[in-house]
Amino acid sequence: MFVQLDIDDEQVLKQLLHQVIEKIEVHQDGSIKIHYNIAHPQEMSELLQGA
Repeated sequence: MFVQLDIDDEQVLKQLLHQVIEKIEVHQDGSIKIHYNIAHPQEMSELLQGA
């Protein structure tokens, strides 16, 4: 989702990710679940790509 953002300033990108991601769970089977602080992360991605 955020890999496609065109943000040159690494600090700005880190701050953005810290604000929108609540927590990341890594399970024993290697699967990953990301919990976002926003209701619909896919919609947010589409909005940011259109900006």
